[in-house]
Amino acid sequence: MQRQRKKQKKGGAFHKHRYFAGLLKNNIVLSSNNKSSIKINSGQNIEKIATQFKKVKILTKLVDVMNTTKSYKPQNMQEKVIQNIYLYILDMHMDRPWVFSKQFIEMYSEADYQYKFWSYIFESFLRRKQDVLLRWGDTISDSLDSCTGEMAKKATEVPYIRAQDVPLIKIPIIQVAGFSGKLSVLSLPKKKEYKLEDVSSFCFPKSLQQIQTGYLENLINFLSTIDELLGDLRKIYHDNRSSTENDVENILTEVNQKKKFNYNAWATKATFEKEDDDDDDEDDEEDDDEEDDE
Repeated sequence: MQRQRKKQKKGGAFHKHRYFAGLLKNNIVLSSNNKSSIKINSGQNIEKIATQFKKVKILTKLVDVMNTTKSYKPQNMQEKVIQNIYLYILDMHMDRPWVFSKQFIEMYSEADYQYKFWSYIFESFLRRKQDVLLRWGDTISDSLDSCTGEMAKKATEVPYIRAQDVPLIKIPIIQVAGFSGKLSVLSLPKKKEYKLEDVSSFCFPKSLQQIQTGYLENLINFLSTIDELLGDLRKIYHDNRSSTENDVENILTEVNQKKKFNYNAWATKATFEKEDDDDDDEDDEEDDDEEDDE
């Protein structure tokens, strides 16, 4: 008699249950509002170029738009970056359209999508600031330590933040799968209660029709919104690194300096899935065959 044991594939219901269980364990509440409180930054596209995208119905029109984009003289570094992203995507569709074919897409891994399509866009737009470090691949250095090292070290450097300013902290979360992605924001409106809010979705334009119907402009809007959220975080960080109280006046009046912010009263430790649970979740992995001869 021969027996084979295989791990059962986990369906969508399993992953959905696991997702909500993870939120519950970490005191994260999903926002019930259909409209996000985060305003999309829609003013960064280069109008002289973006208005031409509506003409991209056939390849010959794409060539015209490509030439218009190349001949544009950017007014500042921001426009130069956006122009380069336009050219990067338009050039793919004009010179290498097969990278968007079904035949190739079926062979892509998630790493392929990251390196071949997304990395240049994110690096170009977000890496202009020295304090933004983008990491690619599975390896995480000790300096980043899985969200417990670098983040914790930065948090200890803003000891004078006021309690009323804590809800203003919005942590952007970017999820990318294939050509599609979603921007969410994590905040702390109340003590030990986090809120996860969906902001917008975005796509890498993979067809001329998508370029024509605004996918490229929407991508720039998404990147601009991320950049704005990072700017808000940067301002909160710098504004709260040191006390604004007058040390000399405090000494003369014998008034104690303001107490440092109590992080433990607000934040909680993150709860992660056990490694055994992750092993069980590998859909395509099979147990070794076991054979019993009788």
